[in-house]
Amino acid sequence: MAVETHDITTVSWWVELAIRPGCLDDFENLTREMVTSTQVESGVLAYQRFISDDRQTVYVHERYEDSSAAAAHLAKFVLPVCEPVPGLYPHLLPP
Repeated sequence: MAVETHDITTVSWWVELAIRPGCLDDFENLTREMVTSTQVESGVLAYQRFISDDRQTVYVHERYEDSSAAAAHLAKFVLPVCEPVPGLYPHLLPP
């Protein structure tokens, strides 16, 4: 009797970003295209952002089929410029 196995290895992470007061609208505008573009990338299972009620924190959930899909996303947005979205960091509070 043959036994079929499925080796499913997904990659996911949550990111918590503290937003400078009054900068959430700018942050959303800067990242809107990134969110839309990522949602249609091959291997993306989830790419969502949530905003806290006080509008001071953004939570991002990313989930990929495998490490290759996650690496492809990082190569597209992070590695070429070492900053995911030009102009993004002035809107974030330091950790």
